[in-house]
Amino acid sequence: MMIYRALFILSIFLFMGCGSEDGKESRDLNSTGVETVEKVPREVTVYIHGYDKDGYKKRGVYGDTSTDMVIDNLVEFTDLPTMYNFDKENFTNIITMTEYYGDEAPAYYIQQDIDDIEKVTKAHGGGIPRYATIVAKFIKHVMDESGADEVNIVSASMGSLVTRWLIEKDIEGLASSKKIKKWLSIEGVIRGNYVASNSIVMGLIDPFEKQYIDTKHMDYSWINKNLADASHPNYKDIFMGFIGSTHDKDGYLDSLLTVNGQLQANDGVQLLKDTKFISTPNHTPTYTNFYQDHLGIKKDRGAWAGAATFLSSKKHVKITLLNAKVENLHESIYFLNKRAEIVFESRVFSSKVYEKFGVEDAISERIVEGGALNMVKYSKKGENKFIGQTLFNDFVLDDEAELSLVIEGYELDKFVIYGVREPSFESSKSSLGKVEIEIPLREGVYEVTGKDWYGKIEMEFIH
Repeated sequence: MMIYRALFILSIFLFMGCGSEDGKESRDLNSTGVETVEKVPREVTVYIHGYDKDGYKKRGVYGDTSTDMVIDNLVEFTDLPTMYNFDKENFTNIITMTEYYGDEAPAYYIQQDIDDIEKVTKAHGGGIPRYATIVAKFIKHVMDESGADEVNIVSASMGSLVTRWLIEKDIEGLASSKKIKKWLSIEGVIRGNYVASNSIVMGLIDPFEKQYIDTKHMDYSWINKNLADASHPNYKDIFMGFIGSTHDKDGYLDSLLTVNGQLQANDGVQLLKDTKFISTPNHTPTYTNFYQDHLGIKKDRGAWAGAATFLSSKKHVKITLLNAKVENLHESIYFLNKRAEIVFESRVFSSKVYEKFGVEDAISERIVEGGALNMVKYSKKGENKFIGQTLFNDFVLDDEAELSLVIEGYELDKFVIYGVREPSFESSKSSLGKVEIEIPLREGVYEVTGKDWYGKIEMEFIH
């Protein structure tokens, strides 16, 4: 059964992205009182798709402009043109994508481009370095064709590993020439993939389905050998954001993790910890969670709205639960049970997102069942503990004045993903009380009070 579950995981590395909104010229007066016009850079936003189980053996043209349902969704949320219908004289941003699988060069390639692809394919056997080279040449091509000054990259799943290679190896000079403005990774294979890195699991899969280059290149060891990390200087001028999910809908990855005696937050395909860099040069990256599985995220309208906001906004905020005092532990403390395990789940909503996109869904959600909350142990009622848990870390719309926060504390009894295995004849969690509060987007510390707990929340702007 474990073999078939692993095969299932490796067969669903596909998916999504998002875009940005129109910019305008900035007008001001110079020292002589004459009006000057500051040119706003024109952008192209390129979506880099994820893994296809049969992609490595696909035939046909790679590196051409293409489209799919992702592009349709991007256009819906951003109202931006694509490469098929943009006005070259009057645009601020264009949405586009390419297919990096295939065996035939596009018409715009010159002989040097063909030689580059053949060289990198020979050196690495194809895979991630080949795909990154194809994508980089496509980005350069669409920037030349459109006259765009900068590029935003939205990548999903394995497409994020393609992006890492593109940036760190500075293919086509895109990073060193500071052409890449923003990069948003959605459930990305940033640090690698757990299943592809497990030699025992892959050995069991091999007789049924031979390993191929894509899975080999998602191995932790291959990535660590060939790539650096977030401290690489090529990331210095790129603002990065990460979206991760924590709903292992069918429990497949949990099953594999249990075999190895550990459980970690995951989306059924990708471990949460592997979807992000902790820090990056000169920037604090955004990081947003959703309670979705690896494929379900593409249907989450809150995530689409968040991606569009990331690409268009200049207002980055962070909300943190600093501490919590618990007055009722909902658990008996005695010599065999000295601690009560407490977590706080949260959802964030935006009225401005609803006004602009018609989206009522949460724009960030950190749910207890996802296994990614900070669990804190309390030994007596009335104890005040440091929590330090991020509730929101992302861009908001530029005219956003407040966010709606729903936060609820829980005492845990049976949650293996948190390592809690207490016997209980009741539910696996007990609510300490839900709080619904409007957080003004002004720097400061705000108090929240639930039925059996009290806490402080900090709102800060990230620059």
